[in-house]
Amino acid sequence: MIRKIFLLTAVFFLFVYACWNFYTKAAALDPLSEVTVSPQAPKAAQARTGAEYRPAWSRDIIEKNLFSPSRTYAPPKPAAAAALPPEKRPEFALKGIVLDAFGDYVAYVSIDKAKPVAVRKGDKIEKTEIVDVSARQAVLKWNGEVIDLSMERIKTIDNAKAAK
Repeated sequence: MIRKIFLLTAVFFLFVYACWNFYTKAAALDPLSEVTVSPQAPKAAQARTGAEYRPAWSRDIIEKNLFSPSRTYAPPKPAAAAALPPEKRPEFALKGIVLDAFGDYVAYVSIDKAKPVAVRKGDKIEKTEIVDVSARQAVLKWNGEVIDLSMERIKTIDNAKAAK
């Protein structure tokens, strides 16, 4: 208990000393009391010769200065415009069409043999817009090209030799 009282008393006296020291050195200081003003020297004495004053930087340093306002950003010149090959059309496959609870048709479309994605009219997937979905077909628009995916089977001509 005596140790705590001694430590608190020591801290209190250190605080009082710090406050008194601050007041005497900073708060009560009159900065104008120590300033001495000397009379102006004659103008002739102030004139200096050109040899005494010279620029601090040489011409090389000024020209190569990274932060000089004369140095501006020059955008890089475009490379020769190489004709880009046309974008390869993805492989679309219609896996199925269902009628959802709201009465809208939902098409399951696979792009480049990936897992089929459920799409509705107006959806966009991978630069492809779904224009229309009906009971048996889905109409897609890719790069301005209209693609019609249908659930109808492909009808082929019967082989004439097999019919005989």
